[in-house]
Amino acid sequence: MITNTVSDTKHNKLKFQKISSTRTNVLLQLINRKEKKNLGYIENSTLTLRSRNKNVHLYRKNNSWGINYQLLGYCIAKGIGKIQFFESVECKMYQTTATQWMELGQVLQFSNVGYELQRFLAIENFVCFTV
Repeated sequence: MITNTVSDTKHNKLKFQKISSTRTNVLLQLINRKEKKNLGYIENSTLTLRSRNKNVHLYRKNNSWGINYQLLGYCIAKGIGKIQFFESVECKMYQTTATQWMELGQVLQFSNVGYELQRFLAIENFVCFTV
């Protein structure tokens, strides 16, 4: 298994573990936590984020979903066009492009509570359908 690591300015680390010729797992190691967080996987030029719960992961202040800023930049640099995830409360699939998330998203930093730099995209900018 081949692993590449990308660090941000706060020393949080994104780890990319190539597990097959077409699939790469994406993990996040925050500087203040021991465990790695599984963010999802990249396959066929699509980033599929792990399932999200809107009661926990939706940023209610501006009704948006967040993504790790470094991961979004990586997707754009590597030509990973589509980003998708399943929302577990309403059983909906959300899809957008990396470019749209970068262009329309708002950068927010929550380092005071231990999170990495993220870019948030308003919910109306996603294609959404019930699964």
